[in-house]
Amino acid sequence: TGGTFNGADQTFSTMRTVSTLASASRGPRGIAVDNTTVYWTDTQFTSASVSSGSIKSVLKSGGTVTTIAAGATLSTPFSIAEHADSVYWTDTVKGTINTVLKTGGTPTAIATNLSSPQFIAVDANNVYWTESGANTVSKVSIGGGAVTVLASGLSSPMGIAVDGTSVYWTET
Repeated sequence: TGGTFNGADQTFSTMRTVSTLASASRGPRGIAVDNTTVYWTDTQFTSASVSSGSIKSVLKSGGTVTTIAAGATLSTPFSIAEHADSVYWTDTVKGTINTVLKTGGTPTAIATNLSSPQFIAVDANNVYWTESGANTVSKVSIGGGAVTVLASGLSSPMGIAVDGTSVYWTET
């Protein structure tokens, strides 16, 4: 299967033009944007297993797709967030929270041994995520370290967001 990434302005005029920024993505899942670039997780599923995953980017104006992380260390990248010079993502099968520079490089796991991390958010100091297998919301420093569980005993936490003072999430 394939996927495309589209964009439209937010002026909400009578008609908005939708522009395809990239196509032929194998299995796009999560998406994040900064001032100039769109980032996404891409996972190739086969009938037997996941063959590989990658983190990709393209300029908001469109153009060449860049793979900024790929290989055996990426199994099932799912949700993605960006902050400063890095992107962060969940890997639901490997049970990790990972990061890589926006310019590319070798991914680093900043939290491991998790139980199906799902959605992710980031602020200036921490990375936050929902973990559906453990029914928790947790955080870790953007540089890695000890994981702090912020809430437990939840009912399938999913979406997550942060602002300057609080963490917000959904439960199903």
